Amino acid sequence: MPHSAVVFLSCGQGPGEKELAREIQQMIEREFKPMKCYNADLVQGFDDVMSITEQLARSDYYLFVDFKRDDDPVPISVFTHQEFALARDW
Repeated sequence: MPHSAVVFLSCGQGPGEKELAREIQQMIEREFKPMKCYNADLVQGFDDVMSITEQLARSDYYLFVDFKRDDDPVPISVFTHQEFALARDW
């Protein structure tokens, strides 16, 4: 059986961002069958780093969605930038 390509989706976790990430995930899986999408939206803590690295190693593609946050002291998603740093190492 052929391997289904996997997309690692790195997306912000702020208000409205998780919902958009789910929409992107659904679009990928609907429009690019049989492609699968790993959505890292529930992975937030240090203990989850091993899970993220395992998923990155299994993924064929990496999609980085970065939201600018005007009303936040840190105007970016720190988690997505950490995932990006891990992805760059692969």
